[in-house]
Amino acid sequence: MLSRRELLSATMAAISSSAASQTFARHRPSQADLMDIARQHGHWLAGRPGGAFADLRGGDLSGLCLDGLDLSQADLTGASLAGAYGTGFVCLQGCLAKADLTGVRLIGPALDGADLNRADLRGAWLADREGLPVQSHFGSQADGRASLLGASFNYANLSGARINAYLAGTSFDGANMAGANLSLCRGSADFRDANLTGAALDYCEFKVVDLTDAELQGCTFNRTTARRGHALPPQIQTR
Repeated sequence: MLSRRELLSATMAAISSSAASQTFARHRPSQADLMDIARQHGHWLAGRPGGAFADLRGGDLSGLCLDGLDLSQADLTGASLAGAYGTGFVCLQGCLAKADLTGVRLIGPALDGADLNRADLRGAWLADREGLPVQSHFGSQADGRASLLGASFNYANLSGARINAYLAGTSFDGANMAGANLSLCRGSADFRDANLTGAALDYCEFKVVDLTDAELQGCTFNRTTARRGHALPPQIQTR
């Protein structure tokens, strides 16, 4: 059985030959354009007539509102989402490799299985939304929790980012996380070779965490616990 990431790669490869692809590569869609792209992409995901895959490679979505948008499997490779924001349902479970997400503010985003390798997330904010479930403009629903299950941030720049999310198989291998705040995260994560200088990982509840060869100078782990892991500093209490 294919993993989520293998399925995403296979989907991207198949899209290149699809006539149902809507391309905005290297262009800036308006807010209305983006809503229409998401609507047509939703039809494509559901296999309904009028659908069009969202090809946003290299597109400029900076500063746009992402509330209520489901862009699962969309291709945002190298796109700019700098300063984009969303405080409700936002689903970006696609390819965002090398994308610019500097200063993005997403509350309760679904990024499960997303490819964010070598993306720029300096000053980004990915956090939980407390309260009732939130609704997509197109019928999907999420529980308002930021979710990064299976997401990959390998060699991404997350310096100064704030991440308060559920992690499971989330990979930060070689990422620059200097000064990042990951307090209150829970689940499982891989921080091998990551730069966590001055980062805060306080009050986290890890099932499994790997800190092998990570740079931990000035990193704090106040009241952080882990069931098991690799290269755990003495500040992390095992349960």
